[in-house]
Amino acid sequence: MLELINRTNHESFIQSVILDHFVWKNKVYTSFMEANDHLTEEQICAHNHQECRLGKWYYDQEKSQKYSHLKAFQELEGPHIQFHEIASDTIRLCLKGDIYQALEKLADMEETSEQVFILLVELLQQMEQVLSQNVSLSTDQSIDDILF
Repeated sequence: MLELINRTNHESFIQSVILDHFVWKNKVYTSFMEANDHLTEEQICAHNHQECRLGKWYYDQEKSQKYSHLKAFQELEGPHIQFHEIASDTIRLCLKGDIYQALEKLADMEETSEQVFILLVELLQQMEQVLSQNVSLSTDQSIDDILF
Protein backbone atom coordinates (compact mmCIF):
# COMPACT_ATOMS: atom_id res chain seq x y z
CA MET A 1 0.00 0.00 0.00
CA LEU A 2 2.79 2.44 0.91
CA GLU A 3 4.51 1.73 -2.40
CA LEU A 4 1.32 2.61 -4.28
CA ILE A 5 0.94 5.85 -2.32
CA ASN A 6 4.58 6.74 -2.89
CA ARG A 7 4.38 5.95 -6.62
CA THR A 8 1.18 7.99 -6.99
CA ASN A 9 2.77 10.89 -5.12
CA HIS A 10 5.78 10.96 -7.46
CA GLU A 11 3.60 10.60 -10.53
CA SER A 12 1.36 13.47 -9.42
CA PHE A 13 4.36 15.66 -8.68
CA ILE A 14 6.00 15.10 -12.09
CA GLN A 15 2.65 15.63 -13.83
CA SER A 16 2.24 18.92 -11.91
CA VAL A 17 5.72 20.01 -12.97
CA ILE A 18 4.94 19.17 -16.60
CA LEU A 19 1.69 21.12 -16.40
CA ASP A 20 3.49 24.12 -14.82
CA HIS A 21 6.04 23.95 -17.62
CA PHE A 22 3.34 24.12 -20.30
CA VAL A 23 1.47 26.90 -18.49
CA TRP A 24 4.63 29.04 -18.37
CA LYS A 25 5.32 28.29 -22.03
CA ASN A 26 1.76 29.35 -22.86
CA LYS A 27 2.32 32.65 -21.03
CA VAL A 28 5.40 33.26 -23.18
CA TYR A 29 3.36 32.61 -26.34
CA THR A 30 0.61 34.90 -25.05
CA SER A 31 3.19 37.64 -24.52
CA PHE A 32 4.34 37.13 -28.08
CA MET A 33 0.87 37.05 -29.63
CA GLU A 34 -0.89 39.75 -27.64
CA ALA A 35 0.93 43.04 -27.37
CA ASN A 36 -1.18 44.21 -24.43
CA ASP A 37 -0.72 41.03 -22.38
CA HIS A 38 3.03 41.04 -21.74
CA LEU A 39 4.48 39.73 -18.53
CA THR A 40 6.28 42.31 -16.44
CA GLU A 41 9.99 42.28 -15.64
CA GLU A 42 9.07 41.37 -12.05
CA GLN A 43 7.06 38.37 -13.23
CA ILE A 44 9.91 37.26 -15.47
CA CYS A 45 12.45 37.49 -12.64
CA ALA A 46 10.12 35.80 -10.16
CA HIS A 47 9.64 32.78 -12.41
CA ASN A 48 13.20 31.60 -12.86
CA HIS A 49 14.62 28.09 -12.85
CA GLN A 50 15.01 28.11 -9.05
CA GLU A 51 11.60 29.53 -8.18
CA CYS A 52 9.31 27.34 -10.27
CA ARG A 53 7.93 24.16 -8.69
CA LEU A 54 10.56 21.98 -10.36
CA GLY A 55 13.39 24.30 -9.35
CA LYS A 56 12.27 24.49 -5.73
CA TRP A 57 12.25 20.69 -5.55
CA TYR A 58 15.40 20.20 -7.61
CA TYR A 59 17.50 22.57 -5.48
CA ASP A 60 16.09 21.38 -2.14
CA GLN A 61 18.68 18.74 -1.26
CA GLU A 62 16.48 17.17 1.39
CA LYS A 63 13.65 16.55 -1.07
CA SER A 64 15.68 15.56 -4.12
CA GLN A 65 18.66 13.76 -2.60
CA LYS A 66 17.37 10.24 -3.12
CA TYR A 67 17.07 10.89 -6.86
CA SER A 68 20.15 13.02 -7.51
CA HIS A 69 22.06 9.94 -8.68
CA LEU A 70 19.57 9.27 -11.49
CA LYS A 71 20.73 10.03 -15.02
CA ALA A 72 17.62 12.04 -15.98
CA PHE A 73 17.91 14.10 -12.78
CA GLN A 74 21.52 14.95 -13.58
CA GLU A 75 20.74 15.82 -17.20
CA LEU A 76 17.68 17.94 -16.37
CA GLU A 77 19.39 20.98 -14.87
CA GLY A 78 20.97 22.36 -18.07
CA PRO A 79 17.89 22.24 -20.31
CA HIS A 80 15.71 23.50 -17.44
CA ILE A 81 17.94 26.55 -16.93
CA GLN A 82 18.11 27.13 -20.70
CA PHE A 83 14.33 26.94 -21.00
CA HIS A 84 13.82 29.66 -18.40
CA GLU A 85 16.57 31.86 -19.85
CA ILE A 86 15.21 31.58 -23.38
CA ALA A 87 11.62 32.16 -22.22
CA SER A 88 12.72 35.28 -20.32
CA ASP A 89 14.73 36.53 -23.30
CA THR A 90 11.72 36.00 -25.57
CA ILE A 91 9.45 38.04 -23.32
CA ARG A 92 12.03 40.83 -23.02
CA LEU A 93 12.35 40.94 -26.80
CA CYS A 94 8.56 41.21 -27.06
CA LEU A 95 8.58 44.06 -24.55
CA LYS A 96 11.15 45.87 -26.71
CA GLY A 97 9.06 45.23 -29.82
CA ASP A 98 11.72 43.04 -31.46
CA ILE A 99 9.26 40.49 -32.79
CA TYR A 100 11.61 38.86 -35.33
CA GLN A 101 14.23 37.99 -32.73
CA ALA A 102 11.49 36.91 -30.33
CA LEU A 103 10.19 34.54 -33.00
CA GLU A 104 13.65 33.00 -33.36
CA LYS A 105 13.82 32.58 -29.58
CA LEU A 106 10.46 30.80 -29.60
CA ALA A 107 11.96 28.11 -31.83
CA ASP A 108 14.84 27.69 -29.37
CA MET A 109 12.37 27.59 -26.50
CA GLU A 110 10.43 24.78 -28.16
CA GLU A 111 13.60 22.75 -28.58
CA THR A 112 14.62 23.08 -24.92
CA SER A 113 11.02 22.59 -23.80
CA GLU A 114 10.96 19.23 -25.55
CA GLN A 115 14.23 18.24 -23.86
CA VAL A 116 12.81 19.18 -20.44
CA PHE A 117 9.62 17.22 -21.11
CA ILE A 118 11.49 14.11 -22.25
CA LEU A 119 13.80 14.26 -19.23
CA LEU A 120 10.85 14.64 -16.85
CA VAL A 121 9.20 11.55 -18.31
CA GLU A 122 12.51 9.67 -18.06
CA LEU A 123 12.94 10.91 -14.48
CA LEU A 124 9.54 9.55 -13.52
CA GLN A 125 10.39 6.17 -15.05
CA GLN A 126 13.71 6.10 -13.20
CA MET A 127 12.02 7.16 -9.94
CA GLU A 128 9.55 4.30 -10.33
CA GLN A 129 12.45 1.87 -10.79
CA VAL A 130 14.00 3.12 -7.55
CA LEU A 131 10.67 2.75 -5.78
CA SER A 132 10.16 -0.79 -7.03
CA GLN A 133 13.67 -1.69 -5.81
CA ASN A 134 12.83 -0.29 -2.37
CA VAL A 135 9.60 -2.22 -1.90
CA SER A 136 10.63 -3.57 1.46
CA LEU A 137 9.70 -0.64 3.67
CA SER A 138 10.18 -0.80 7.39
CA THR A 139 7.01 -1.30 9.40
CA ASP A 140 8.13 1.67 11.54
CA GLN A 141 8.07 3.95 8.52
CA SER A 142 5.03 6.18 8.29
CA ILE A 143 3.40 7.50 5.15
CA ASP A 144 4.81 10.94 6.01
CA ASP A 145 8.34 9.52 5.85
CA ILE A 146 7.97 8.39 2.26
CA LEU A 147 6.10 11.38 0.85
CA PHE A 148 8.15 14.27 -0.23
